[in-house]
Amino acid sequence: MQKVIVPFLILAAIVVGITLSSCDPYRKLAKSSVIADKDTAAIAYYNHKKYDEAVFLFEELVAVYRGHPRAEIMYYYLAYCKYFLGELVSSSFLFSDYAQKYPASEHAVEFEYMTAKCYYQTSDPYYLDQTYTDKAINQFQLFLSRHPESKHKDESMAYLTELRERLAKKAFEQANLYHKIGYHKAAVEAFKIMTEEYPDSKFREEAQYLWLKSAVDLSHSSISSKRLQRYNEAIEIHEKFVEKFPESKFANEAKNLLADLEKNKKKLEAEQQRIDEKSLYESFKSSMDVVMTTPDMEERKASYTGALDEYQAFQLKYPKSAYLKEADKLFKQYEEKFKD
Repeated sequence: MQKVIVPFLILAAIVVGITLSSCDPYRKLAKSSVIADKDTAAIAYYNHKKYDEAVFLFEELVAVYRGHPRAEIMYYYLAYCKYFLGELVSSSFLFSDYAQKYPASEHAVEFEYMTAKCYYQTSDPYYLDQTYTDKAINQFQLFLSRHPESKHKDESMAYLTELRERLAKKAFEQANLYHKIGYHKAAVEAFKIMTEEYPDSKFREEAQYLWLKSAVDLSHSSISSKRLQRYNEAIEIHEKFVEKFPESKFANEAKNLLADLEKNKKKLEAEQQRIDEKSLYESFKSSMDVVMTTPDMEERKASYTGALDEYQAFQLKYPKSAYLKEADKLFKQYEEKFKD
């Protein structure tokens, strides 16, 4: 049985080899030592979309034709071979290099566009590194600035919108992550930057609402000395949100956040006023203590004048203060002690 199978396999291999050779009439030309034959084979392979066979020939021919006018067309085919084989990084380099080497070529504008398109196709999803997204955006912008009436204008604009939206989503998700894990200050800054850099993004509305929410969270978690300032900052963010999105789907939530801000702001202002009121009174009281204990009459009179100025300022600022009665008692003590 084995004696029959082995010769059969050998025969089958020979037949397949002959068949393949007959199906590829350009193989002999490709292997020829004559440059013209290789040139013919390379273009034939390309036209038949056999890019894997063509690419090696074009790489060789580009080197052979260096300095010859024929090198330009070889370079053209090589760049597209790489592109159709999915070697986008290599093809982007070749497209760019061709446009720089042959700026007068009829294909130069096309290759500038293809450079940007390769970067676009190489760029990763938003959650990965966006190096090629940035490269694509820069290249499309450069292309449009140089060729504003190009036939690729609409496509380039569409790609730019998509790429910028990808960056916007990345920025939004990063800011939202800060918001979710409670990094309120980082979230406020990240949402602010995102809304400023991507004003036309579809994520803008939600980002601006979450910016407000993060600002509210930050104000609540701040130390007392910074809380009032941050309440005011959050209220300003709410004003911007309402101005930009008066009919927002987050309108009710934003309204509730504003009510909470104003309530807490009012409470804090009242508390700050009580602290300030007491502090001013304590300052006046300390001045009166100095007056009461100073033995020298001239110094006492000067101290009394200063204390009286403090009292008048206090009375002007807090005309209904309960501390005014305490202040009057101090004046009576002074009068009783030094009535002579």
